[in-house]
Amino acid sequence: MLVIVLAAIAIAALTGLAVRQFLEFKGGQARITWREFAIGMAISPIVAGLVAWAGWSIAKQSKITFTEYWNGWEVATVKEYTQCTRDGPCRWEYDCDPYLCSYECGEYEGTGDDRHYVSKTCWKTCYHDCPYVNREYHFSIDTTLGRYSIANNVFPDSPQSNRWRANTSVPQSVISRAGTGEPSFWVAARNRCEANMPGPVTARRDYKNYILASDHTLMKEHSSDIAEYQSRKLLPSLAQTIDTFYRANKLSFIGWQPYNSRVWQEALEYLNANLGHQMQGDLHLVVIKDDAIASNPERYSLALKAYWQNKEVFSDHALSKNAVVVLVGTTDGVTVSWSRAFTGMPLGNEKLIVVMRDGLKGTPLTYESLIGPIQSRRDSKGVYYPPDGNYGSIQRIIFGVDDQSTKFKRVRMSGDDRESGFLYLKNEIQPSTGQTWAILIVAFLACCGAWVWAANHYDPSEGGYRWWRG
Repeated sequence: MLVIVLAAIAIAALTGLAVRQFLEFKGGQARITWREFAIGMAISPIVAGLVAWAGWSIAKQSKITFTEYWNGWEVATVKEYTQCTRDGPCRWEYDCDPYLCSYECGEYEGTGDDRHYVSKTCWKTCYHDCPYVNREYHFSIDTTLGRYSIANNVFPDSPQSNRWRANTSVPQSVISRAGTGEPSFWVAARNRCEANMPGPVTARRDYKNYILASDHTLMKEHSSDIAEYQSRKLLPSLAQTIDTFYRANKLSFIGWQPYNSRVWQEALEYLNANLGHQMQGDLHLVVIKDDAIASNPERYSLALKAYWQNKEVFSDHALSKNAVVVLVGTTDGVTVSWSRAFTGMPLGNEKLIVVMRDGLKGTPLTYESLIGPIQSRRDSKGVYYPPDGNYGSIQRIIFGVDDQSTKFKRVRMSGDDRESGFLYLKNEIQPSTGQTWAILIVAFLACCGAWVWAANHYDPSEGGYRWWRG
C-alpha cells in the first residue's frame, strides 16, 4: 500500500509541475504559484493515503469474501392481506373517477435580450387508481434462516365475487398475472409445519475464507489429474445455486443413476437441514460407478477437492469451509464397495474422514441406508431429529451417533474455538493487479484535485488568479 501512496504522490507532483509550466507558457490569468504548489504537495500524502487505505481495504474484503450454504428448517407459514382502497396500497388497479388537474405549461416569449419565461396553468383529465378486488393476499414462510416471501398481491379465490366495485369486472388477463388463492408450495409447507414435520431449507450466505483467498498458502489441494478426469467427464460441477425459493441439489451421480434420484436428493436435503441447524455443516454427496476411479479412489478424491477449491473456476462459490464431501463408490450398483470423504478445511474432523472411509463398505446402495429418511420431527426444545432414531450410515457418522469423536465440527478461520486459526493468512492476501491499478488511478486523480484548486485560487503574494474575482 505504501508503494501505491508514494507512486500517486510522485505522479501527482509531476502532473502539478507540468500543469504549472503549461499555465505559465499559456500566459493567461490562471496559474499555480509556488506557495500553492507547496500546499498541494502537503495535502497530497494525506489524500493519497486515505484513498489507498480505503481502496486496499475494499479490495482485500472482496478477495476474502466467499459464499457457502446455510441449512435449516421450515418453522411456520404466514398469510397476510392488504385492505384495498382508492389510491391505496394495492398493486392491481385501473384508472377510475376522472377529474381535472392542473399542470405548469409556461413557455418562453420574445427574442434576444427580451426573451423571458411566462408561467401558465393548463388543465388536463386525471384519474384515480381503483383496485380490482377488496383484498390482496401475501404468503410467506418463516424458517430458521429467516422469512421467505412466496407470493405477494394475490387475488382471493374468486376475484369476481370480491370486486372492489360490484359493477367493474376483473379482466381475465389481470387475474392470470395476479394469481388466485393459496400457492401450492405454501400450502405444502403449511401442512408439513402443522404436522410437526417441517421441510428442509437452504440459502447462500457470505463468509470469510483466508485459505481460498490466499495465493501462496500450501493448505489448498493441488492435483495434476484434473484435466484427465475432466476429459472423461468424471468431475461433477460444484453446487452453487438455489432452486424453488430454498432448495438446492448437492447430489451427483457418475456412471450410475438410480431410478428415484429425486428422492435421493430430497433425503440429502433433510440430512443437510439437520446438519446445518445443529452443527452449521453442509454435506455434498457423489455416488460413483467407474472401475478406473475404483482402482485409485484417493487420487480421484484429491483431484475433486482441488477442482472444487479452484476459485478461478468457481469464483466466490468455491468449496466452502463448512462443507463435508462424501464419495461413495460401487462396482455392482447394489452395495458400497469403497468410500472417501474430505472437508472444506485443511485441518479438523480427521476422525470423521477416517471412519467415513472405512465405515461405509458393504452398505446397501439405497438412500434410506446411506442418507436416512425423508422425514423430521421437532421436539419441545426446537431440536430436529429423524423419527424413531432412523439414521442412515452417513448420518450416523456425521452426527456421532455411535462415536462422538466422529461428530462434525465446523472449524473457524479465526481460531476462536481455542484451536489454531488461519488469521495469519490475512497478511498474505494482496489485491489483484487490476485492483492495484484502480487504487493508483483513483489516488492520483484525488491528488490532482489540488492542482484544480490551485489554478482557480487567487494568491496575492505572486499575483495568482481567482476565477470569481470581479
